[in-house]
Amino acid sequence: MEPQSLQVEWVAIERLALNPANPRINDPAVPHVAASLRRFGWQQPVVAKRSGEVIAGNTRLKAARSQHMATHASAVWSMRSRLGCQSGRELFGLKSTIREPRRVQVPLGGPIATTCERCAV
Repeated sequence: MEPQSLQVEWVAIERLALNPANPRINDPAVPHVAASLRRFGWQQPVVAKRSGEVIAGNTRLKAARSQHMATHASAVWSMRSRLGCQSGRELFGLKSTIREPRRVQVPLGGPIATTCERCAV
């Protein structure tokens, strides 16, 4: 399998689009993330497809928009991962499920279950 390829670059915020399939419900966290961005700057990039759709980092993007920031550190996903996941959404869902299992809304038996089986999580 090929290793995953991430390329970090600064992109204009308007080039990034929130993921409509984001299973995390965390709008109350946006002001806290915005305060962290103001205080510490970018510590973790948003992961996005070349098209600009966010795979991971929707809350960071919302926080950046709330602060009227012009650019954002973004890692561009090549869609070929060593996990064998063909979709960034599968990886995003898996990451969200592992990190905050009480705050996600995911149908059972969907792509996340498939990803977990493939990734032996």
